Amino acid sequence: MNEFPQDLQQVFRQYREALPDPEPSVNFTPMLWEKIEARRSSLTMMRRLTHAFVSLATAAALVLGVFVIPQVQERRVLSTSYAEVVAEEGNDAQEVATAFAAPLAPVTGVPAQ
Repeated sequence: MNEFPQDLQQVFRQYREALPDPEPSVNFTPMLWEKIEARRSSLTMMRRLTHAFVSLATAAALVLGVFVIPQVQERRVLSTSYAEVVAEEGNDAQEVATAFAAPLAPVTGVPAQ
């Protein structure tokens, strides 16, 4: 009948002695359900916090995308050229701005290729 080797049977015996079967009592099932509910409540709380955080992050992204970003962007900046920006910086940069804005004159003395 003993299908397991003697060493393995000894391991099983030591395991049974170390962890005996709990004695069934009247409070076994209610205590078991209390443990299950305690785990569920912590997981449920964590799940609710996660959903709240994701909802808050989504709302913040929508507010930024719809209201804040368009107000921050200046359409004038996107439509100006480099020469116009340099011209607006001051008198020192006026010469550079006019050099970029002036049409190029043909270069004389250079052979055509």
